[in-house]
Amino acid sequence: MYNRSGMGSRAADRAHLYSRQSNPSTSVNAEQTHRLMEEQNDEKIDQLSIQIGALKKMTQDIQNAVKEDNRFLDGMSQDFDHTDSLMGGTLKKLGNMMEQGGGRHMWLLVGFVLVVLILLYFLMTGKY
Repeated sequence: MYNRSGMGSRAADRAHLYSRQSNPSTSVNAEQTHRLMEEQNDEKIDQLSIQIGALKKMTQDIQNAVKEDNRFLDGMSQDFDHTDSLMGGTLKKLGNMMEQGGGRHMWLLVGFVLVVLILLYFLMTGKY
């Protein structure tokens, strides 16, 4: 904001302080004001350092959680790869059996697999 003389309010305040510093009592007041401002600044700096410390701890906790989740996902990926190779082997064996024409055995195997899948479904959904 500007006062009537055209200076900004901060500049006017500074000019007012400097003009009063020639008086010894004003000098003491200015020193007290300066000391008070320094103490307030120190308090604010301490508060900021505490908040920065808290933010740093939170970011470290987030980083640790992300690393743990990545390890978990890597383990799941390996498990899925292993399951994929097992399923591929099983499907190859089923394909070979189909080509050889083991009709009765094939129907028994298909029935067994269906029963197992149905039981697993009911056990997993809790409808059993």
